[in-house]
Amino acid sequence: MTARIALLVVALGVTACAATTDSRSIDVSNARIGEPAGVHAAAYMTLKSDADDRLVAAATDVAREVQLHVTATEDDGSVRMEPTGAIALPAGQEVVLEPGGTHLMLMDVEPLEAGDTVTLELEFERFGTLPVTATVVELAEVFE
Repeated sequence: MTARIALLVVALGVTACAATTDSRSIDVSNARIGEPAGVHAAAYMTLKSDADDRLVAAATDVAREVQLHVTATEDDGSVRMEPTGAIALPAGQEVVLEPGGTHLMLMDVEPLEAGDTVTLELEFERFGTLPVTATVVELAEVFE
């Protein structure tokens, strides 16, 4: 199966990409990683697939492991992050990975600074693997 991948650098230094396999496509935009304050960092982006799919895994050379995370609210109102097995991508709908919600957690990440770029390999259940370039941004920018 041949994949055609186009990477577009858009305003504000964020990266968007679109990939097409046969007649299916997945668009990724606003891919960014918050500058790590410790040994972990979070990656955020917007995903849109033209057919139902699921993000089932991710990897990068700059972290020991990448986990798919959701944020859960406890009965007492506190919140915590927990790994999830997959992130659903309903056909035609934008799925936003954002602070306080679903995101990718880079575990034991190498030192990164604002302005660095990182390649993330996103693995989709049906689509396959899609490389995405994410820009490291200052933590304050993640929450804007």
